[in-house]
Amino acid sequence: RATHYEDVTVDVQPDPERYLIQDWIISFSNGKGAYVKDNTAARSSNWHAFRAPDQEWERTHYQRQSKIETMVQSVITNARRAGAPKTFDKVWSKLLQAHLGAWKHAEFGLGTSLMQAQRYGYTQMINNTTLTNSSYKLRLAQDITLYLAEIGMDIAGWDDELGKKHWL
Repeated sequence: RATHYEDVTVDVQPDPERYLIQDWIISFSNGKGAYVKDNTAARSSNWHAFRAPDQEWERTHYQRQSKIETMVQSVITNARRAGAPKTFDKVWSKLLQAHLGAWKHAEFGLGTSLMQAQRYGYTQMINNTTLTNSSYKLRLAQDITLYLAEIGMDIAGWDDELGKKHWL
């Protein structure tokens, strides 16, 4: 969970309902604040909770992503030390190549679609939510790709293209 300081500094789109006790710092000539909820048809009882229901803000998000990468590398290193690639069943290897290899394409497609969609969010609340989901999808696609590439270096006859063929 973010600290109060992080909540204040991470809120790129400030909100008088949270910390702006003096109301909007910047307003338009008609007196309306920098952001007016009625300017969009999208509704939420709490945009701040909506954009990060897990309360994982930017710093903790990237820290967690970094830890995941370290874990993946650790698993691969330990598996090699234990001789795991030599014990892979051929059926299991084909399953990984075809199905896990196909899954990375779906995750990549969803991630890039969400990245593009955030351009039309128009508010930091919606953009953060959409981009966070995009980063999860893209990160998973990358992790699957790296994992399969590492396995492929250790198993003879590994087909990096099988997942793509299976996906298409």
